Amino acid sequence: MASNWRIGVYHSTSSSWFWFCFPIFFVLVSSCVSVANHNLSKIQAIIFDLDDTLYPQIEYKRSGFKVVAAWMAEKIGIDPKIVLHELEKILTKFGASYPYMFDRLVERLDLNPDIVPELIRVFIEHEPDINCFDGVVPMLERLRKKYRLGILTDGRLSVQKKKVKALGLDKMIDKILYSDELGLEKPAIELFQWYERTFFLKGRELIYVGDNPKKDFLGAKHLNWESVKVATGEGIYQRLSSCCQARINLDSVVDLERLLSEK
Repeated sequence: MASNWRIGVYHSTSSSWFWFCFPIFFVLVSSCVSVANHNLSKIQAIIFDLDDTLYPQIEYKRSGFKVVAAWMAEKIGIDPKIVLHELEKILTKFGASYPYMFDRLVERLDLNPDIVPELIRVFIEHEPDINCFDGVVPMLERLRKKYRLGILTDGRLSVQKKKVKALGLDKMIDKILYSDELGLEKPAIELFQWYERTFFLKGRELIYVGDNPKKDFLGAKHLNWESVKVATGEGIYQRLSSCCQARINLDSVVDLERLLSEK
């Protein structure tokens, strides 16, 4: 699968969310449902997005920045405090999903741009020091007693696996699907169908929980899954069509447990 990698975004040239959306756009128009009409009584499985849904992506970036700063101190002799200060300013200005942070870093420090690929390598290969959002782990422990749990996540396979392991989610989740393993990206329907086959469930028996309407809900809604958006992402997708949006909106993923208890 042809791809371009930078620290914020993993781009696949073999799939495009636009070309996925276009054929089913008019189907989804009729499926946009008022939040007030949701009925979760049939739910048997909960599938979660990973980044900015179960943990804050910015924490992963800062974890990698520390390793990069230490590497630059050893190899180039630059004060790691200076590196971290500049990276934090770039992070604040452009956001956690910005793919060219190290390009901006070498510009600010007046370094040879040829070092950028090595900085990216160090960042990608680092062992992340990250934590789930407050309350997520105990929530998952309780939910797994009542529901099948899954994670569906995009991104470089090796990186996403390290995140899952660092968060301890591999011990709490029944099935984890890394879209990179199938050469696909959300919202490809095949990724959601994989869970239907794996759990032997259909439609409203499943619910997808994510933060990014651009990718997270089109596939789920096309298969008539329930969908929940949590307001813990970067909030940069608000201008998308309402048919890209989830049926239910929550402030945080931990609010899901209360929502399900009211079904």
